[in-house]
Formats: sequence, structure tokens, C-alpha cells
Amino acid sequence: MKTNIYLLILVFTVFFSCKKTDQILDRPDKKLNELRSQYIEQLVGAENGWIGYLFPEGGRGFTFKFEFNNSNRVLTYSALDEKKIIGTDGKFV
Repeated sequence: MKTNIYLLILVFTVFFSCKKTDQILDRPDKKLNELRSQYIEQLVGAENGWIGYLFPEGGRGFTFKFEFNNSNRVLTYSALDEKKIIGTDGKFV
């Protein structure tokens, strides 16, 4: 008899301890567009652009500078040589 009472208390505890919360379900495309606009704002908002480093297995290191604009384009500079910096258009800077 005691086990039945303990089992009943356990069942009631499990069922009544769970509280339902209202979930606000937005459309997935709306969430993606909001997240995309946040990323674009962060990328474009960088005053001096972004710097990336690449260290391949060959032992050398390369530096890249990225400047994003509002029209969804990026201007890239890379330091492939110690003395020259090459822009996206192939000209030396």
C-alpha cells in the first residue's frame, strides 16, 4: 500500500511540476533576415575593417584586411609579400 501511495505522489509530482510556457513562434525566414541584418551591421560597422590571418602548413603567414560596405561587397587587401600589399583589383598599394 505504501508503494502505491509513493508511486502516486511521484506521478503527481512529475505531472504538476512541469509548467507550460507560451512560445512565440516566428517564421524561420523572419528570424534569418533579422540575424542576417545583425551580421551585416556588425561587419559594415567596423570602422577600420577586419583583419584575418592565415598560417598554412608551409610555415609562412599571410595577413588579409577586409572592408565591407552596405551594398554587400567586400574590398580585400592581402600582404603576400613582405614589401608589397596587393588589393582586390590586383594593384599594389
